[in-house]
Amino acid sequence: VQCWGSNGDGQLADGTTIYRLTPVLVSGITTATSVSAGGSMSGSHTCALLADGTVQSWGYNANGQLGDGTTTNRLTPVLVSGITTATSVSAGGGHTCATLADGTVQCWGYNDKGQLGDGTTTHRPTPVLVSGITTATSVSTGGAHTCAMLADGTVQCWGYNLDGRLGDGTKTNRLTPVLVSGITTATSVSAGGSHNCAMLADGTVQCWGVNVNSQLGDGTTTSSNIPVQVSNITTATSVSAGYDFNCATLAGDTVQCWGYNDKGQLGNNATTSSNIPVQVLGITTTTSVSAGGSSGGGGVPGTIVPLRSADTLSDVEIAGIAVGCIAFVIILTLIGLCVRSRRRADDKLRARLGIPTRGAPVAVTPQQPQVIVIQT
Repeated sequence: VQCWGSNGDGQLADGTTIYRLTPVLVSGITTATSVSAGGSMSGSHTCALLADGTVQSWGYNANGQLGDGTTTNRLTPVLVSGITTATSVSAGGGHTCATLADGTVQCWGYNDKGQLGDGTTTHRPTPVLVSGITTATSVSTGGAHTCAMLADGTVQCWGYNLDGRLGDGTKTNRLTPVLVSGITTATSVSAGGSHNCAMLADGTVQCWGVNVNSQLGDGTTTSSNIPVQVSNITTATSVSAGYDFNCATLAGDTVQCWGYNDKGQLGNNATTSSNIPVQVLGITTTTSVSAGGSSGGGGVPGTIVPLRSADTLSDVEIAGIAVGCIAFVIILTLIGLCVRSRRRADDKLRARLGIPTRGAPVAVTPQQPQVIVIQT
């Protein structure tokens, strides 16, 4: 694993807290299969799934989000306690979750809104079992909520439910999982800062939760506590929810994005938010997309980062509130670098790098992307 960017909490895992403008090797990890970066205004952390089913974490740990039984920040990876059969891992705002080979989900870290799903609001420095889930195929962590896709195509969510981000038709926080209304054929789910999106088997996308910045893509700015269909998308092959915008790859290898666009994160050469999907300019050979954070004074310039067709990139996840830019590298040469800063440090880092706001895909330089696209 190689990481670069903001490093105030040790989230780059090179044993320092020095910002890095070029990739540095994460100490001691040689068998990673996926990586996930999470964080909040307080700090950021990173987790990697290893080939043997264990998970290692590093960075900010004030609420136990590293899962090593402590609340000590870590500048190098530590083993998450008790997990040996993980199949996926997702780092959220202040918590982390993993799916296990037996279909269960375990979570750890911050739990003020019940985002760990164990029926309590007690912070946990080691993994606890999410109540009632036994057939999970994936898990995605948001700012203070979590969603899991189940083998039967349904989705369950838990945690903070302001403006209906759990999708159960209420605005009541849930300490254990509840079924997302009306979704029975999901093929993937992605949790954003305060909303979620699911791709369905027919190629459509449905989103639910906060919509003040048009992140639901249904042509309105009305929040919804049940899923609504994203306008004009019928051939989606992947979807990724960012902090307050989303992107989807389509069958024709194009990318469409919708939601907040103050820094050009929709990639359409504009800075006007859009409540329906707009096409990202200049991208025609996409295989996957990942949307990151963007909102408020801490947002960073949005750009698209292409990779050469000869490159191999496996499972890069950037949480909607992630800080730092992480890539899992297998014999990989990046043609560009990305740097993300914590919101509280964004102005300082931007000034250091002299980074302008860009509204459309640009040639990759050491800048700060909000969307990462893998091209063939």
